[in-house]
Amino acid sequence: MDDFLSDDSLSDGLDDFFEEEGTDRQESGIGTMYNNGTEHFSNEDYEAALEIFKKIVDSDETHAGEEAEIYENAYLDMGRCYMKLKKNKSAIDVFSSFIKKFPKSGNIKRSLFYIANVFESAKQPGKAVSYYKKIASMQPQDSIGKEAALKLKQLQSEQV
Repeated sequence: MDDFLSDDSLSDGLDDFFEEEGTDRQESGIGTMYNNGTEHFSNEDYEAALEIFKKIVDSDETHAGEEAEIYENAYLDMGRCYMKLKKNKSAIDVFSSFIKKFPKSGNIKRSLFYIANVFESAKQPGKAVSYYKKIASMQPQDSIGKEAALKLKQLQSEQV
């Protein structure tokens, strides 16, 4: 007697049937978009990268887990695109908005560091120094804090 449960063709579609709607598809969708954006960024196609990061950031979806990390990174990378395109005000606006939107993020220092970089590249060392000081004093001490301290020392020696 044939056991219809042993027929592989019947069970092929069951995985899709029991999959929660949108879980893996959404994650891979935003992940794929983000990877495309970083590829454009790496190839110095900042306009194309910016458009992709904007789409991710402008999505009204709630992000959790790995998706939340991708969303935060897309936000920061959007600001980095503006930096590369020499759109300093837009870059600062994005990084400031990031800080307000994600006050407990582990990327706050990074966002502040990028703001300091924008001020430094815009020949506003006084503002850059104040941001680097803040970053250098933030706990825990990490590579961003150390780099901020080096930049601070460098800028202060140039101002003398």
